[in-house]
Amino acid sequence: MVIFAKKHFSSKNADIFSRLINIAIWLRASWSILVRFIKKITLPSIDFLALFGLFLFALQCYGQWQQIDYDKDLTNKVLLGVSAVYISSLLFRGAFRKPWKKWNLFQSCILGFAISLGIYSLMPDTMRFSRAIILLSPLITGVYLMASRVLLNTISKKRFPFRTDKSTRFGIIGDAAEYTRVTELISQTRTLDSEYIHFDIEKEKEKIEQIDELINVYNLNEIVFCAVNLSSSDIIRLMSLSSNKHIDFKIAPPESLYIIGSNSIDKKGDLFILDVNSISKNENKKKKRTFDLLAGLLLILLLPILTIMNRSVVQLVKNIGKLVLGSKTLVGYAGKTNKPKNLPRLKPCIIPTVKESASIDIIQKMNVLYARDYKWRNDLSTLIKNLGNLTV
Repeated sequence: MVIFAKKHFSSKNADIFSRLINIAIWLRASWSILVRFIKKITLPSIDFLALFGLFLFALQCYGQWQQIDYDKDLTNKVLLGVSAVYISSLLFRGAFRKPWKKWNLFQSCILGFAISLGIYSLMPDTMRFSRAIILLSPLITGVYLMASRVLLNTISKKRFPFRTDKSTRFGIIGDAAEYTRVTELISQTRTLDSEYIHFDIEKEKEKIEQIDELINVYNLNEIVFCAVNLSSSDIIRLMSLSSNKHIDFKIAPPESLYIIGSNSIDKKGDLFILDVNSISKNENKKKKRTFDLLAGLLLILLLPILTIMNRSVVQLVKNIGKLVLGSKTLVGYAGKTNKPKNLPRLKPCIIPTVKESASIDIIQKMNVLYARDYKWRNDLSTLIKNLGNLTV
């Protein structure tokens, strides 16, 4: 529109018209951001107020039963803090992401309880008014969360879905032979109805590159990559192209690498394909940043010892500072640039996945393995082994 105005209007009118168009664009964008923000905070805000009200009601009931008169100002402040801890736990565990997972709701309750109990135990005696409410808080939170989610799900299953509300729609990326093999395996191990959509790697390369569009158009729940037809780096690259938070990615290994196992002898379970725990997942990004921050604070406490173990004290302090502030990550890709192609982006690292002296082939393989299956415990193990190599 701006180009059209400059072409068809006089310079003065074109300038005015262009400004009006730009203002309209900015207003539209600002309104969209505001609406999106309001939608995101609505449910957490309702949950926060509901939990605070329930905790307050439980405290009043307990006070009447025990004939205890609590300080209202103190109880309000503490219960607001406890409510905030539980909401933060829900956010951290991704419990607000749809479709809702009951396991995430349960984990959030346990995490919130552990943090609340830890903080409460460190508070001075003058602020500790009722241990009973802290002990009851996970039960109150759990009952409220399940009741509210079931109610919302009953009102609209489409807007407020649970994980098990619909059959799984698989998008299988591979050639025709692999598609047939994988669909047979899935049908043998799944009790729920499943739908399969084939994306032929040989005929639909350009279509596959638009992975987010495929997910939305075909309403996919899971994407299975056939390892026979795609390299590990290609799989990770395609996964990093997707911004969809609700899709599950899996890899179907070739038959020669087939290993089937299960916790039960009566059923095969879900081990017919390998789950991909990519570092590009939002949940893993949060875990990695949380680990980096906690590791940075721990390294600050250990600084007197680390100055003896490492060569450059100045570089050591700089690295720890950048780690805490978030401009560096503790463990990351190896290689001179720390930015391998076709892999999710990571911040510059302090400790690479493998020594820089290793061959290019080994460096590439280790980078792919790190990106494909992220676990914070691996980062911790790498840190322990490299406490004397934090100035690289």
